[in-house]
Amino acid sequence: MPCKLVSVVIPTYNRAHLIQFALESVLNQSFKDFELIIVDDGSSDYTSSIVHKFCSRYPNKIRYIYQKNRGPAVARNTGLFFATGKYVAFLDSDDLWVPEHLQIAINFLESHPDVHWFFGDLVRMKNQKIVVSSVIKQNGIPSFFKIMEPLDKDYYLIPASVSACYAAIVGDVARLQTSVVRKEVFSKIKFWDKIRVGEDKLIVFDAFYHGFNFVFHDATHGIFTIHDDHITIGKTKDSLSKKERVLQDLINVYLRILTSYQIDFKLKIALKRQLHKLFFWDLGYNTYLLEKQYLLALSSFYRGLRLWPFSFKSYKTFLIFLLKMLVKK
Repeated sequence: MPCKLVSVVIPTYNRAHLIQFALESVLNQSFKDFELIIVDDGSSDYTSSIVHKFCSRYPNKIRYIYQKNRGPAVARNTGLFFATGKYVAFLDSDDLWVPEHLQIAINFLESHPDVHWFFGDLVRMKNQKIVVSSVIKQNGIPSFFKIMEPLDKDYYLIPASVSACYAAIVGDVARLQTSVVRKEVFSKIKFWDKIRVGEDKLIVFDAFYHGFNFVFHDATHGIFTIHDDHITIGKTKDSLSKKERVLQDLINVYLRILTSYQIDFKLKIALKRQLHKLFFWDLGYNTYLLEKQYLLALSSFYRGLRLWPFSFKSYKTFLIFLLKMLVKK
């Protein structure tokens, strides 16, 4: 396969009913100088037959790689290993790009050599209807608005800094589905392959930490689709094992940053508060307590309070929990 300017990496797992639309949205891009690398992370459905039909139609465009199931981080690293482009673009196999996505991103990156990571906004769609007009912005404002600097119209620079690292911890700075990144970035950083959830948050933090600059284009570049396979971590009675695995991976992301990086006091405080929320409220209260796993809830409460012992609401909830347990005995 001849070298292309852009390598598009799509990890997939059991998305046979959705991947066709993702592939079509890539192949329908106005920008054509790309290779498409699909990394099948051990699908057991008919994903491979869907992908092979596209491979036969575009033999010089598409590379299909099948591997044992190890999670999206490993799949993305596999895609990076085979990527030959100057730039790498990421897309999930259940999401879509607008037709001008790559063209806009490459035009900007080619004319701004000091910017390493481009990303745009997404809409959220369910049952063919837009339910959220902006994934990046809340009430019209991105969570990172305090650290972004206006460049051209609708383009905002987010330079690498401690503040950018902080923003990556407490909010969403960039979504992989609309990210186009210089390949050289991945000579310094890789997706952490010990987790299956949260690898996208960690890679963004890692990029800022290593001094790479981002730009946000305030325009819709992708469509985030909501479907039954998505895992949520709210108060619904989802599978306990799935919810627990998601939360534990997110906890491991924050613990890795806290213990493996040289970070300042402000970042440590932010991490401890996020870990407190994950241990106490998301895992202990909304998962274990909801499922009446009282010993596990007690352990999570304790770990959350040790990390951040300054929450009156958490202590109040913890004491009420203990009193109820004593009454039951």
